[in-house]
Amino acid sequence: MKKRFKGIAYTLGILVCLICIGVSAGTLLNRWYHRTEESKLLEELQEKKQASETVMHEEETTAEETEPKEKIDSMEVIKALISVKNLKQPKVRPILPEYKALHEENSDMYGWIKIEGTVIDYPVMFTPNDPNFYEDKNWNKEICYASVGTCIWIDGWTTEDSENTIVYGHEMADYSMFGSLSYYKDPNYYESHKYIQFDTIYEKQTYEIISVSKGIVYYDTKPEDEYLFYEHIELDSEDEFNAYVSNAKQKGWYDIDTTAKYGDKLITLCTCDGWATDGRLFIVAKKIEN
Repeated sequence: MKKRFKGIAYTLGILVCLICIGVSAGTLLNRWYHRTEESKLLEELQEKKQASETVMHEEETTAEETEPKEKIDSMEVIKALISVKNLKQPKVRPILPEYKALHEENSDMYGWIKIEGTVIDYPVMFTPNDPNFYEDKNWNKEICYASVGTCIWIDGWTTEDSENTIVYGHEMADYSMFGSLSYYKDPNYYESHKYIQFDTIYEKQTYEIISVSKGIVYYDTKPEDEYLFYEHIELDSEDEFNAYVSNAKQKGWYDIDTTAKYGDKLITLCTCDGWATDGRLFIVAKKIEN
Protein backbone atom coordinates (compact mmCIF):
# COMPACT_ATOMS: atom_id res chain seq x y z
CA MET A 1 0.00 0.00 0.00
CA LYS A 2 2.80 2.40 0.94
CA LYS A 3 4.49 1.76 -2.41
CA ARG A 4 1.22 2.55 -4.17
CA PHE A 5 0.87 5.88 -2.35
CA LYS A 6 4.50 6.70 -3.11
CA GLY A 7 3.87 6.02 -6.79
CA ILE A 8 0.84 8.30 -6.85
CA ALA A 9 2.71 11.05 -5.00
CA TYR A 10 5.63 10.76 -7.41
CA THR A 11 3.27 10.99 -10.42
CA LEU A 12 1.48 14.02 -8.93
CA GLY A 13 4.82 15.69 -8.24
CA ILE A 14 5.85 15.24 -11.87
CA LEU A 15 2.51 16.67 -13.06
CA VAL A 16 2.87 19.73 -10.81
CA CYS A 17 6.40 20.33 -12.10
CA LEU A 18 5.24 20.04 -15.70
CA ILE A 19 2.38 22.50 -15.06
CA CYS A 20 4.79 25.01 -13.45
CA ILE A 21 7.19 24.70 -16.36
CA GLY A 22 4.30 25.19 -18.80
CA VAL A 23 3.06 28.33 -17.02
CA SER A 24 6.58 29.81 -16.86
CA ALA A 25 7.18 29.06 -20.53
CA GLY A 26 3.82 30.63 -21.44
CA THR A 27 4.64 33.77 -19.47
CA LEU A 28 8.05 34.11 -21.15
CA LEU A 29 6.54 33.56 -24.60
CA ASN A 30 3.85 36.15 -23.86
CA ARG A 31 6.47 38.70 -22.82
CA TRP A 32 8.59 37.94 -25.88
CA TYR A 33 5.56 38.34 -28.15
CA HIS A 34 4.61 41.72 -26.67
CA ARG A 35 8.20 42.99 -26.78
CA THR A 36 8.41 41.97 -30.45
CA GLU A 37 5.12 43.68 -31.31
CA GLU A 38 6.04 46.89 -29.48
CA SER A 39 9.48 46.94 -31.12
CA LYS A 40 7.78 46.71 -34.53
CA LEU A 41 5.47 49.60 -33.59
CA LEU A 42 8.41 51.78 -32.54
CA GLU A 43 10.30 50.98 -35.73
CA GLU A 44 7.22 51.98 -37.75
CA LEU A 45 7.04 55.34 -35.95
CA GLN A 46 10.74 56.01 -36.52
CA GLU A 47 10.36 55.08 -40.21
CA LYS A 48 7.38 57.45 -40.58
CA LYS A 49 9.40 60.29 -39.04
CA GLN A 50 12.38 59.57 -41.34
CA ALA A 51 10.10 59.34 -44.39
CA SER A 52 8.58 62.74 -43.56
CA GLU A 53 12.07 64.25 -43.20
CA THR A 54 13.09 62.79 -46.60
CA VAL A 55 9.99 64.17 -48.33
CA MET A 56 10.54 67.55 -46.72
CA HIS A 57 14.15 67.63 -47.93
CA GLU A 58 13.12 66.68 -51.47
CA GLU A 59 10.43 69.37 -51.54
CA GLU A 60 12.92 72.02 -50.37
CA THR A 61 15.40 70.95 -53.06
CA THR A 62 12.71 71.05 -55.77
CA ALA A 63 11.56 74.48 -54.60
CA GLU A 64 15.10 75.83 -54.85
CA GLU A 65 15.52 74.43 -58.36
CA THR A 66 12.21 75.82 -59.64
CA GLU A 67 12.37 79.20 -57.91
CA PRO A 68 11.54 81.96 -60.43
CA LYS A 69 14.51 84.07 -61.44
CA GLU A 70 12.61 87.25 -62.40
CA LYS A 71 12.79 90.23 -60.06
CA ILE A 72 9.88 91.01 -57.78
CA ASP A 73 8.63 94.57 -57.35
CA SER A 74 9.61 95.56 -53.78
CA MET A 75 6.64 97.93 -53.41
CA GLU A 76 4.24 95.12 -54.27
CA VAL A 77 5.82 93.00 -51.56
CA ILE A 78 5.45 95.81 -48.99
CA LYS A 79 1.80 96.34 -49.92
CA ALA A 80 1.13 92.62 -49.58
CA LEU A 81 2.76 92.51 -46.14
CA ILE A 82 0.72 95.49 -44.94
CA SER A 83 -2.43 93.88 -46.26
CA VAL A 84 -1.71 90.63 -44.39
CA LYS A 85 -0.87 92.50 -41.18
CA ASN A 86 -4.13 94.44 -41.29
CA LEU A 87 -6.15 91.22 -41.41
CA LYS A 88 -5.31 90.72 -37.70
CA GLN A 89 -5.79 86.98 -37.93
CA PRO A 90 -4.95 84.88 -34.86
CA LYS A 91 -1.44 83.50 -34.97
CA VAL A 92 -1.36 79.78 -35.75
CA ARG A 93 1.85 77.88 -35.04
CA PRO A 94 2.69 75.56 -37.92
CA ILE A 95 3.59 71.98 -37.05
CA LEU A 96 7.00 70.92 -38.34
CA PRO A 97 6.61 68.89 -41.57
CA GLU A 98 8.37 65.80 -40.17
CA TYR A 99 5.86 65.59 -37.29
CA LYS A 100 2.66 66.56 -39.07
CA ALA A 101 1.61 63.05 -40.17
CA LEU A 102 2.46 61.54 -36.77
CA HIS A 103 0.51 64.26 -34.95
CA GLU A 104 -2.50 63.65 -37.19
CA GLU A 105 -2.25 59.96 -36.26
CA ASN A 106 -2.10 60.72 -32.52
CA SER A 107 -2.81 64.28 -31.35
CA ASP A 108 -1.30 63.51 -27.90
CA MET A 109 2.15 63.76 -29.47
CA TYR A 110 4.12 66.59 -27.82
CA GLY A 111 7.37 66.11 -29.72
CA TRP A 112 10.35 63.80 -30.10
CA ILE A 113 13.41 63.00 -27.97
CA LYS A 114 16.68 61.66 -29.33
CA ILE A 115 20.19 61.27 -27.92
CA GLU A 116 22.79 60.48 -30.57
CA GLY A 117 24.70 57.25 -29.99
CA THR A 118 22.01 55.81 -27.71
CA VAL A 119 18.76 53.84 -28.15
CA ILE A 120 16.75 56.88 -27.08
CA ASP A 121 14.82 57.91 -30.20
CA TYR A 122 11.14 58.13 -29.25
CA PRO A 123 7.98 60.22 -29.58
CA VAL A 124 7.01 62.16 -26.45
CA MET A 125 3.38 62.28 -25.30
CA PHE A 126 1.38 64.84 -23.29
CA THR A 127 -2.06 64.40 -21.71
CA PRO A 128 -2.64 67.22 -19.18
CA ASN A 129 -6.15 66.00 -18.33
CA ASP A 130 -4.84 62.51 -17.52
CA PRO A 131 -1.15 63.07 -16.64
CA ASN A 132 -0.06 59.42 -16.34
CA PHE A 133 -2.11 58.06 -19.24
CA TYR A 134 0.94 56.81 -21.17
CA GLU A 135 2.65 55.30 -18.14
CA ASP A 136 1.23 51.90 -19.16
CA LYS A 137 0.17 52.49 -22.76
CA ASN A 138 1.78 52.50 -26.18
CA TRP A 139 1.42 54.84 -29.15
CA ASN A 140 -1.88 53.18 -30.11
CA LYS A 141 -3.23 53.84 -26.58
CA GLU A 142 -3.22 50.11 -25.85
CA ILE A 143 -2.35 48.89 -22.36
CA CYS A 144 1.12 47.33 -22.41
CA TYR A 145 2.18 44.15 -20.69
CA ALA A 146 4.59 44.86 -17.82
CA SER A 147 5.31 48.35 -19.20
CA VAL A 148 6.74 46.90 -22.42
CA GLY A 149 6.67 49.43 -25.23
CA THR A 150 5.13 52.29 -23.26
CA CYS A 151 5.77 55.83 -24.39
CA ILE A 152 7.89 58.65 -23.04
CA TRP A 153 5.61 61.26 -21.47
CA ILE A 154 5.89 64.68 -19.86
CA ASP A 155 4.53 65.91 -16.54
CA GLY A 156 0.86 66.85 -16.77
CA TRP A 157 1.39 70.16 -14.95
CA THR A 158 3.60 71.46 -17.75
CA THR A 159 2.49 74.51 -19.71
CA GLU A 160 3.96 76.26 -22.73
CA ASP A 161 5.52 78.83 -20.40
CA SER A 162 7.01 76.35 -17.91
CA GLU A 163 10.68 76.99 -17.23
CA ASN A 164 11.26 73.27 -16.55
CA THR A 165 9.74 70.36 -18.47
CA ILE A 166 9.97 67.02 -16.64
CA VAL A 167 10.11 64.04 -19.01
CA TYR A 168 9.36 60.54 -17.67
CA GLY A 169 10.31 57.13 -19.05
CA HIS A 170 10.49 53.60 -17.66
CA GLU A 171 13.79 51.98 -16.70
CA MET A 172 13.43 48.90 -18.92
CA ALA A 173 15.52 45.79 -18.24
CA ASP A 174 16.63 45.66 -21.87
CA TYR A 175 17.80 49.33 -21.57
CA SER A 176 15.11 50.59 -23.94
CA MET A 177 12.98 53.65 -23.10
CA PHE A 178 14.96 55.41 -20.34
CA GLY A 179 16.78 52.28 -19.17
CA SER A 180 20.02 53.43 -20.80
CA LEU A 181 20.07 56.65 -18.71
CA SER A 182 21.82 54.59 -16.01
CA TYR A 183 24.95 54.72 -18.21
CA TYR A 184 25.20 58.42 -17.35
CA LYS A 185 26.46 57.47 -13.89
CA ASP A 186 29.80 57.05 -15.66
CA PRO A 187 31.32 60.51 -16.33
CA ASN A 188 33.03 59.16 -19.46
CA TYR A 189 29.62 58.27 -20.89
CA TYR A 190 28.39 61.78 -20.13
CA GLU A 191 31.37 63.26 -21.96
CA SER A 192 30.35 61.36 -25.11
CA HIS A 193 26.60 62.08 -24.83
CA LYS A 194 26.24 65.64 -23.54
CA TYR A 195 23.50 66.78 -25.88
CA ILE A 196 19.80 65.95 -26.10
CA GLN A 197 17.61 66.63 -29.13
CA PHE A 198 14.21 67.44 -27.64
CA ASP A 199 11.84 68.78 -30.29
CA THR A 200 8.30 69.96 -29.79
CA ILE A 201 6.00 69.47 -32.77
CA TYR A 202 6.56 73.19 -33.48
CA GLU A 203 10.27 73.69 -32.86
CA LYS A 204 13.60 71.88 -33.08
CA GLN A 205 15.51 72.17 -29.81
CA THR A 206 18.89 71.11 -28.46
CA TYR A 207 19.73 70.83 -24.76
CA GLU A 208 23.06 70.43 -22.98
CA ILE A 209 23.26 68.33 -19.81
CA ILE A 210 24.24 70.23 -16.64
CA SER A 211 23.72 67.48 -14.03
CA VAL A 212 23.26 63.74 -13.59
CA SER A 213 21.61 63.43 -10.20
CA LYS A 214 19.84 61.11 -7.78
CA GLY A 215 16.58 61.67 -5.96
CA ILE A 216 13.81 59.85 -4.10
CA VAL A 217 10.05 59.91 -4.62
CA TYR A 218 8.11 60.20 -1.35
CA TYR A 219 4.56 58.90 -1.69
CA ASP A 220 3.49 59.63 1.90
CA THR A 221 5.36 61.89 4.27
CA LYS A 222 8.70 63.39 3.30
CA PRO A 223 11.74 64.26 5.43
CA GLU A 224 11.69 67.82 6.71
CA ASP A 225 13.36 70.33 4.39
CA GLU A 226 13.80 67.70 1.64
CA TYR A 227 13.88 69.32 -1.82
CA LEU A 228 11.68 67.34 -4.21
CA PHE A 229 12.83 68.02 -7.75
CA TYR A 230 9.61 66.64 -9.28
CA GLU A 231 7.53 69.37 -7.60
CA HIS A 232 9.32 72.20 -9.37
CA ILE A 233 8.16 72.96 -12.92
CA GLU A 234 7.38 76.66 -12.69
CA LEU A 235 10.68 78.32 -11.77
CA ASP A 236 9.26 81.84 -11.95
CA SER A 237 11.80 83.68 -9.82
CA GLU A 238 15.57 83.75 -9.92
CA ASP A 239 15.71 82.30 -6.40
CA GLU A 240 13.50 79.35 -7.39
CA PHE A 241 15.53 78.72 -10.53
CA ASN A 242 18.86 78.84 -8.70
CA ALA A 243 17.52 76.55 -5.95
CA TYR A 244 16.54 73.94 -8.53
CA VAL A 245 19.92 74.00 -10.26
CA SER A 246 21.76 74.02 -6.91
CA ASN A 247 19.83 70.97 -5.68
CA ALA A 248 20.58 69.07 -8.90
CA LYS A 249 24.28 69.90 -8.59
CA GLN A 250 24.44 68.90 -4.91
CA LYS A 251 22.83 65.53 -5.66
CA GLY A 252 24.95 64.85 -8.73
CA TRP A 253 26.79 61.59 -9.19
CA TYR A 254 29.80 63.71 -10.13
CA ASP A 255 30.65 67.34 -10.83
CA ILE A 256 29.79 68.92 -14.19
CA ASP A 257 31.24 72.35 -14.89
CA THR A 258 28.45 73.40 -17.25
CA THR A 259 25.59 75.14 -15.44
CA ALA A 260 22.45 77.18 -16.17
CA LYS A 261 21.40 80.73 -15.36
CA TYR A 262 18.02 82.28 -14.69
CA GLY A 263 16.17 82.68 -17.98
CA ASP A 264 17.43 79.40 -19.45
CA LYS A 265 14.85 76.80 -20.47
CA LEU A 266 15.33 73.44 -18.70
CA ILE A 267 14.28 69.85 -19.23
CA THR A 268 14.60 67.09 -16.64
CA LEU A 269 14.69 63.44 -17.71
CA CYS A 270 13.51 61.13 -14.93
CA THR A 271 13.50 57.34 -14.50
CA CYS A 272 13.57 54.77 -11.70
CA ASP A 273 16.93 53.78 -10.23
CA GLY A 274 17.86 51.16 -7.65
CA TRP A 275 20.33 53.30 -5.69
CA ALA A 276 17.63 53.63 -2.97
CA THR A 277 14.06 52.59 -2.21
CA ASP A 278 11.85 54.56 -4.63
CA GLY A 279 15.09 55.98 -6.00
CA ARG A 280 15.20 58.07 -9.15
CA LEU A 281 17.88 59.11 -11.61
CA PHE A 282 17.21 62.57 -12.99
CA ILE A 283 19.17 64.43 -15.63
CA VAL A 284 18.85 68.20 -15.98
CA ALA A 285 19.74 69.95 -19.25
CA LYS A 286 19.51 73.55 -20.50
CA LYS A 287 18.35 74.70 -23.92
CA ILE A 288 21.10 75.98 -26.19
CA GLU A 289 21.09 77.57 -29.63
CA ASN A 290 20.90 75.07 -32.50
